[in-house]
Amino acid sequence: MKKEAKKLNKSNILNLIKEEAEFILKKEEYHDKIVKLNDELKNLYENRDFVGTFGFAGDNKKSVSGFKETPNISYIAMLEKEFNAQDSLKANKEEAILNEDQLNEIDKLKEENSSLKKQIEEISAFISEMKKG
Repeated sequence: MKKEAKKLNKSNILNLIKEEAEFILKKEEYHDKIVKLNDELKNLYENRDFVGTFGFAGDNKKSVSGFKETPNISYIAMLEKEFNAQDSLKANKEEAILNEDQLNEIDKLKEENSSLKKQIEEISAFISEMKKG
């Protein structure tokens, strides 16, 4: 059996774009849920020492409750890496734009400075002419 090649047409392209957009939106939705869940877990662990005062085992050195290490769920770790990479790219772009704006401002100031120097030279020359005449 021959495998049929899919032909590109407007409908297929629009479906692919729609699927990709849904994929990106779903990933962002999961990322937000994971960040929220992580914050909730953080709050749970930060408040664990308080329960030790009521006779329960808290998360001190002697306690064996809870996770010894944060479990690494591969797809979640992959999503985290991807969003960290996106965040660093975004930060780098913002920094590059800021640097470019600063360089443009410096160039403008240099042009203005040379223009002012020319005007000072012209005024000095004019004053010298006036003194002679």
